[in-house]
Amino acid sequence: MSKAVKLYCDDVDITNSSFRALLPNIQKLIKRIIEENNFTNYEIIIDDLNTGGDNFLGILYTINIKGKTLDSDKEVNIFVKEKITLNDQNCLNSTKLYANEEFIYKDLSKVITNLQDKANIPPEDRFKIAKAYDETNNDAIILENLCKRGFTRYDRNKVTSLKVIELSIKELAKFHGMSFVIEKKMPEYYKEKIAGFDASYNFDENWHKLMDKILKNTANLFDGETKKKLEAVLPVWLEKIPNYHYDKTTRCTLCHGDYKNNNIMFRVIDGEPVELIIIDYQLLEYGNPIKDLVYFLFYGSDREFRREHLNDLKDLYFETLSRFLQYFEMDVEMEFPREKFEQIYKEWLDYGCLMCLFITVFMNAPDTGLDLRTVRINEIPYNPNEEQKKMIRELVEDFIDWGYL
Repeated sequence: MSKAVKLYCDDVDITNSSFRALLPNIQKLIKRIIEENNFTNYEIIIDDLNTGGDNFLGILYTINIKGKTLDSDKEVNIFVKEKITLNDQNCLNSTKLYANEEFIYKDLSKVITNLQDKANIPPEDRFKIAKAYDETNNDAIILENLCKRGFTRYDRNKVTSLKVIELSIKELAKFHGMSFVIEKKMPEYYKEKIAGFDASYNFDENWHKLMDKILKNTANLFDGETKKKLEAVLPVWLEKIPNYHYDKTTRCTLCHGDYKNNNIMFRVIDGEPVELIIIDYQLLEYGNPIKDLVYFLFYGSDREFRREHLNDLKDLYFETLSRFLQYFEMDVEMEFPREKFEQIYKEWLDYGCLMCLFITVFMNAPDTGLDLRTVRINEIPYNPNEEQKKMIRELVEDFIDWGYL
């Protein structure tokens, strides 16, 4: 779809090439919106979105339907993420990734809304999910355009403010908390729909080749004993990430799988974030919720920030989880005891470091022209810039200081 395509009343039929280029479910949605809102005169503007490398798994665009109805002027704003097929990308499956999001927006969102309604949770304490249109399917995720409601995203490569991180931690705790609630209130649904979610990654030979390249590059940023330690631990680290993702022996919930600041949208008033909505659930999986927590804490911070705030943010997560479960008359100590939480947090802390090392390969995507439709994952170029090298060094230095290496 080319940028800024405009369609008018007479164009919305099967004879218009631009309209015909849209997926059938998108065409159906547009026609339904026009009919249900009684548009008498309108234009449709379709705009491509450039995310600056934030999205490799879909074609993103917005659709704005604007015009006159029988009663007034009206505008409907839609966001679309259209599936692309990943050629030779055995470690990621497009169909599974889009099925994950389809489940969140068309199935789980209704369950979560119903449970929160029954518990009379006030608006400010609810877990929020973006509104999806019924035409969402495995070919395209179709949502309200949150940008039109004043939501925005922060730069994925910048350390964000403490306020932003605190709000994000609280929302993550509520997301995980809903799994505990569903398990207790709807055990059959939980067993059938949630506990069966497998890892979204297939840690195949191509993935191992890429990760081996990343870890060797990491070792080369150091010298002396530190380099020797890193080289010695490489085989262990290569297997740790898959093992963390496949593990189902600890307390499990639905996990976002890619919880970082550019997968969260914030509504800002007077420069301050006041509300957020999590997006991009494609890497959804069932596993240890600590994975989401430590990955977020390391991805969105530098060494100085971690030194000052890491423990407080870990406590904030647990305290928020405890308060949220109380709305459902549930005791966190019966679901995820504090002692067990602290033990798993300490044991799984290095997951945050390892996944941050992995994700650095995607940070330069706008410069490398990365297209996962044509490039195998092990062929992705890995050339971290000086800022990213600093982030990597600080991660490794933290784990040396904490006794993990």
